[in-house]
Order: sequence, then C-alpha cells, then structure tokens
Amino acid sequence: MLPSILEKKCEEKFYVYMDETNNLRRVSLNIKNKNGLNSEDTLFVLGGVLFTYKANSIRHKESFDKFFQENNVKMDGKEEYKFKELANGGNGKNVQNFKKMLNSRKLNLFFKWLHKQRGLIHYIAIELKYFIFIDIIESDALIEEINEFAKTLPSYKCIEEEVVNFHFALKDLFGKMIDFNQLALLERLYNIDFPNTEKVNIEELREIILSHIDSYIESNVITEIEEIYCESIRKIVSKTDFFFMFDYPDKPYSLIKELTFIYINRLSDFHKSKIVLDNEIDVQEDLRSFKNIELKQRIKKKHNQIYKIHYSFQDSKHNFILQISDILVGVIKEFYNFCIYSDIKINKWEEFLDEFYSNLTDCQRENIVLFMNLHVKSLELYNGIQKTTTRLEHRKKFDMLMLYIISRNKD
Repeated sequence: MLPSILEKKCEEKFYVYMDETNNLRRVSLNIKNKNGLNSEDTLFVLGGVLFTYKANSIRHKESFDKFFQENNVKMDGKEEYKFKELANGGNGKNVQNFKKMLNSRKLNLFFKWLHKQRGLIHYIAIELKYFIFIDIIESDALIEEINEFAKTLPSYKCIEEEVVNFHFALKDLFGKMIDFNQLALLERLYNIDFPNTEKVNIEELREIILSHIDSYIESNVITEIEEIYCESIRKIVSKTDFFFMFDYPDKPYSLIKELTFIYINRLSDFHKSKIVLDNEIDVQEDLRSFKNIELKQRIKKKHNQIYKIHYSFQDSKHNFILQISDILVGVIKEFYNFCIYSDIKINKWEEFLDEFYSNLTDCQRENIVLFMNLHVKSLELYNGIQKTTTRLEHRKKFDMLMLYIISRNKD
C-alpha cells in the first residue's frame, strides 16, 4: 500500500506471468467523444500471477479442470479461459455491476483453487489520462514549489512525510481539475494542435490551463487547504515550460503512441525473476530491436539491466498460467474501476462501505474477502506487487476498501 516512489525492485527470484487488459496502444485527443479522448476507459493494467516455485502449465490446467469438475461447475472456454467468463456479466463501473461480478460462482472457485496452488498476484495499474496530463505540472517549477513548502514547515514536523503528502496532494487536486469539464478543456487543446511541439504556442497553452484552473475554482467548493494547493498549482503552471507535454506525434493529436515503457518498468521491477508475457507483437518488436530512439535512450539510462532479465513471450492459448493472468488482471481492473467511477467522496467512503458490505450476498462477501486476502498475502511477500499511477484519491479508496475487508474478516 506504499506510494510507488517508496516501492523497491524485487531482489528475490520468482516465476512471474504477465498479461494486460485495456491495451489501447495509443491515446489521442478525439473531441467527438464525450470525454475528448479516443477511449472513455483509460485504465491500463499489466499484471497476473506470481509463484515462488517453478509452476507447470499443464499440471495446473489439469488441477484447475479437476477442481471445477469436483464442484460441478463447467467452464465454457474452448481454446482458453478468459476473465469475461468469470465476470458473470459484471464490471466495476457501478455498484450493481460490481456486485454482479462478485456473485460469480466461477470466480469463487477460481480464488479457492489459486489459494491451493499458493499463487499470488502482481500488477501495475495506470490511469493513462492522469499519467498524460499530470506532466503539465511535472517540472522544475513543481520541485521549486515543493522546496518552498518545505521551508515553511516547523522543525518539529516530520518534514519528509509532510513534503510527500504535499507533493501527492498537488497532483491529486490537479487530476481533479483535469477531470472537471474535461471535454471543454480538451477541445481547447485540440484547437491549438496539442501536443505538436512545432505548432503549439506555449503562452497560449499556459493561458488555457490557467483559465481552466480558475473555472474549476469558481465552480467548486474549495477548502482552506485546497486554496493553498490551488495557488501552488497556478504558480507552477505560470512558470513551467511544459517540457514533458510536447512531442512530435506520428499522428495528429496523439498523446501516447506505445505502452512499451510500462512493460520495461515492470520487467525491471522483477529483474531477478523468470518472466513469461502473453504475446504482444508491438512490445516484442520494441524490446527486440529498439528501433524507437527515445525508447532506446530511456532503457540505457534508467533500466541498464534490461538485457540481463530473463523474459519471454508465449501464446496464452498454449500456456494456461497466462490465462490465469488474464483472469487476474481483469479482476484487478474492475476493483480499481469500482473506486475510480464511484462518485462517493473520500471522507464518505468508509460510511459507504458499511452499507455496501452489509448488503452483499454470502458469495459476494466471500469473493471480496478471498481477493483481498490474496492481495495482502502478496504484499507481504513483496510490497511492489501493487504499483499504481492513479489519482491519490482513487488509490486511497482501493487501500481503504482492502483494509475495511481485512479488518472485518480476521481469522
């Protein structure tokens, strides 16, 4: 449950399997859509199952099928098992759909079987919209503002903790600002050919962002502490050069053209493990040839052990453990969607959970407990199994949900 900046690389050798869900491959401005992007859902999850021992795909498949047969439940997947079959027609985008997923008998047996196999989970979850636009304030100006804040702290305060909290609070509030009247903001960015560095006028971009911040402040009830954060954000935007926002897009209005950097990040986290990934042609080509010069420089600078990492790509149709990973990343994504799409404020979240939990069926309650027990057990092995780039409020909601469930279901 630590912020990603506190998560360390894994120094143990594990057997790690990775699949992804919602791989958009490209994120672009598209003002014909109601959110101004080419996809309404920009939550990307890369993850799956982790074993502390060398797992055998064929034996696990036989064990899985036998376990389901013994419980008189038949899986429909012919070529491979997918999350969709276990989702029971549900998802995390609203309470009723989330409950529908949690009511899945197949999901219940899946968690129980995985527990018997001593399987654990790992993942990186990234809200791509947040990841893209937080770069507006990710700059030297942000560092300056954080340093100025640190100078105001009394000596008896835990300065490091206060600074981290201030840093995350600024980003979370700016994330809220981006979410506010999002289409109107992205239409204005579209009209100046954002993010094309050869066409965008920096001062015009600055005026657009500042006026959007002002609009947010005028339209929302701002707390006293948020007033301080808003002023800091305005200072940052007034001084930044938007260095991280500009690009030479291969297509107009393209904000992200590949997600290979996420795979590299995760491979690096498990640099001493043996890793198997589901086939992803674009990523395979990037990792193999490094044709993209920027990507090549990024690897050499930040991940210079990438060449020593034991990883391979396989077809999930022929590797049952990758199918397990497909199911797990699907489940993880819907748990985060439940936190992201909920309009319950963070200060009302626990009160909401009281009502939500009290109205669950036995199957729904058991499934959410099984998942959260699996999550906590995985964190106990390596805190980096849970890596996120999301708004702080969304991460807090997930962590609060986990703690709520665990605290009420102690052995």
